[in-house]
Amino acid sequence: QADIFMRKEFILFCIFAALTPLLYSQTPVVNAKKRTATITINGNPNEATWEFTNTVTKPIIGTSNNTVTYAVLWDSLYLYVAVKVIDANKFNDSANPWDDDAVEIYVDAENNGGTSYGANDRQFMKEWNSSSAWEKTNKTSGLTHAWSNISGGYAIEMRIAWSNMAIVNPAPGFRIGFDIASDDDDNGSARESQVMWAGDANNWQYPQNFGDLVLVTTGDTQAPTAPTNLTASSITQSSLTLNWTAATDNVGVTGYDVFRNGTKINTSPVTATTYNVTGLNAATAYQFYVQAKDAAGNTSANSNTINVT
Repeated sequence: QADIFMRKEFILFCIFAALTPLLYSQTPVVNAKKRTATITINGNPNEATWEFTNTVTKPIIGTSNNTVTYAVLWDSLYLYVAVKVIDANKFNDSANPWDDDAVEIYVDAENNGGTSYGANDRQFMKEWNSSSAWEKTNKTSGLTHAWSNISGGYAIEMRIAWSNMAIVNPAPGFRIGFDIASDDDDNGSARESQVMWAGDANNWQYPQNFGDLVLVTTGDTQAPTAPTNLTASSITQSSLTLNWTAATDNVGVTGYDVFRNGTKINTSPVTATTYNVTGLNAATAYQFYVQAKDAAGNTSANSNTINVT
């Protein structure tokens, strides 16, 4: 009996270990394209390879009057981050960098969404009008940084060595926890506001609510295979559960979209192969299908369609 109990414990442990990465798959997700041109870290991210398509708008403290966008790139040695802040009033006069105009960059190197910072997790800060950079535990080895004034505000650039975070041989499909914050001081005292891309006011304490950053190549045009074997279970008058067989991809499937009567119903990528549908009406016909996506934004063909009444 003891032997049977130990075998059951081992099986449960294996199941938990397999599911743990899914528990901490985080949204939103940003794709970092591989660097294809020289980047000069001078605080002025004017190279054409930068794509400032990501906005930082989530209110954390106060009401921001700034516009913040960022771009990310990577190569085999470094993660590159550039942030533009449109800000009419800029100050650097406080003892703490977060109380001035500054940009914060957060990294969860293992992407395990821990309840405290691990040895390889980072919180970097770069202030406007400062020659230095701050890191939560003073781990700035392999960090290159700069700032500059730009029209209407300022910009910062960081080149972070993968070795700083004990990351070895990053490749397309590799995923880390990631976030951006912007601190705003408008009157020369403490900051009046802070906005973030993904997380919350606890980012400085733990990485559990960061978003995800996925490494992609610029040349990945191959779509994932279509999910298969879509079925419905646990059907009630107002809900059901969809299950399907995972799609495959040459780099990696990053999530699924679920469609009801031709309309996508999930608000963020589904990272498991199951989805609970609610809000259904009795005696109503519904059609469901699922699509898979990869880090480059390629979308699969539809799965099989099922009809549920």
